[in-house]
Amino acid sequence: MHKPNDTPKFITISGMEGTGKSTIIEIFKSARREDDKKYPFFIREPEDPFRRLVVEHGLDPDPFTEMLIYMASKSNSFNQLVVPAMKEGRDVYADRWYAELWAFQCFCKGVSSKLADKLNDAMEKYFQCSPTHQIILTAEPETSLSRSKKRLSESNSKETRFEDMGVKFHSRVKEGFEAYYNKIKNNTTNSIILIDTENLTIEETYDKIKLFLN
Repeated sequence: MHKPNDTPKFITISGMEGTGKSTIIEIFKSARREDDKKYPFFIREPEDPFRRLVVEHGLDPDPFTEMLIYMASKSNSFNQLVVPAMKEGRDVYADRWYAELWAFQCFCKGVSSKLADKLNDAMEKYFQCSPTHQIILTAEPETSLSRSKKRLSESNSKETRFEDMGVKFHSRVKEGFEAYYNKIKNNTTNSIILIDTENLTIEETYDKIKLFLN
């Protein structure tokens, strides 16, 4: 919980499908008090207008265009959501952020990671804001797909484009997240952690995240 005079945190929870990102966010949300203006602010990336452009409107962009769409979403989130909330002294929790773009569009789909990093760095310098804590959740590709497909079935969701890519693609995604973690951990003043959720319950994953944030 945010305490008076604390420096606001920008916490991003990223990772593979079916690893519990959104569920963890909901656990943090569950303590929310509507009358507490200092309570954390929650966002999901990409924002709906940008997500719908890719998912619902049949745009089917090439990887480079897709990267630019998702980067634009993050820029808009910085401007309209993240920076204003942190100026109010509120911590911000993001369900997905830059690690997804780096793992999917760069590592798996061939977009230049150097170019994406330059754009991301320029955006963070422009808004004078960057994640203070990055959390990356992984699992074995088969487990990731199985959990994700079960969730989609239970929610009757038709948004299956990532699940339809199969185990081989998601093996690359796992490698991408691990490569991002290894790239960042020794080259940042901010904190980053990678958690293998393969044999963890949601509660155990949440406990590890809480320990990391404290």
